[in-house]
Amino acid sequence: DVHIEPHDEGGRIRLRVDGRMCPIRAAIALRDFHQVISRIKVMSELDITGVRTPQDGRFVVRANDQRIEFRVSVTPCQGGEKLVLRVVAPNPDFLDLANLILSGPVAAFAKEMFQSPSGLVLVTGPSGAGKTTTLYAALNAIQGSDHTLNIVTIEDPVEHRLDFATQIQVNRELQLDFPQILRTIVRQDPDVILVGEIRDAESAALALEAAMTGHLVLSSLHTYSALETLVRLQDLEVRPYLLASALKGVISQQLLPRLCPGCTEPVPSDAAVITRLKTLGVLEADWSGVLSRGKDCEGFPSGGESGRVGAYEVMFVTDQLRDQIDCGAPPSEFEKTLDPQYFFSFPRYCRFLLKAGLVAP
Repeated sequence: DVHIEPHDEGGRIRLRVDGRMCPIRAAIALRDFHQVISRIKVMSELDITGVRTPQDGRFVVRANDQRIEFRVSVTPCQGGEKLVLRVVAPNPDFLDLANLILSGPVAAFAKEMFQSPSGLVLVTGPSGAGKTTTLYAALNAIQGSDHTLNIVTIEDPVEHRLDFATQIQVNRELQLDFPQILRTIVRQDPDVILVGEIRDAESAALALEAAMTGHLVLSSLHTYSALETLVRLQDLEVRPYLLASALKGVISQQLLPRLCPGCTEPVPSDAAVITRLKTLGVLEADWSGVLSRGKDCEGFPSGGESGRVGAYEVMFVTDQLRDQIDCGAPPSEFEKTLDPQYFFSFPRYCRFLLKAGLVAP
């Protein structure tokens, strides 16, 4: 993201790189700051005179034969307007689940979930955790296994162009929201439906009903863990029998700083952090291996970290868990029902990342 914001009688520019905000230059003169905001508004076809209401837009540039899209968000704030650009540069590698979920068994686990002929599969996590990227990779895997499927997406906004799918942009000004579009497309014989995000009780109920009528429905939700997803759906007043019948599984994800392979050093075996990881169950109690941590170097002065890597939690809805959901059991009962063969937790996945030297403890 590129943040252009008022600051000290002028403006400043900061970048969010690998989750961290970084200033890139000194303050901008007030006149230049307003010119930059106005120019980007023009490129995004926004109202340059509207300075009291938030606006959203986009524009596209081409660099080195690559199409790069910029999502634009402008909001009034103290001192003027703040403008944020989200840079969307398509990366073909991210359309492969195996390049996102680096643990082979977990990737196969997730891919099997996405191959369900019908039902609802949810990808959850905080904002900016890469949920949409995982959903696109899932659609690519589905289409790769069967080219005859009719795949339809409902998105706000459409993140990337998919040649094999019909993609529909939400437009609330024209009363084209998630529920309205979903009601329409279920009458157009889709095999797979991607609902960009479940935001309210209505969209949750419609997604589950579509999943019950023979469609495979993929969607996202803002929760931090797989079990928390069940609680969130209960809060949305989804009927327990509908949730139990339609939900096939949940994939939760978060992003962690990734270590640069050449900028690491071993962690002392008696370090307090290793004892804590054993206490939390991330490492086995009798584990005696070697972990890596970053160190400053010329290329990566921020502790030897470059880029980010996903941490995943994958949960199949088993018959036992389905029964608990159906009878309206409290959340505390769900965890007791989890079968380790059908549930791969965050601690287990982080154990894999630590042992592979991909993240620091």
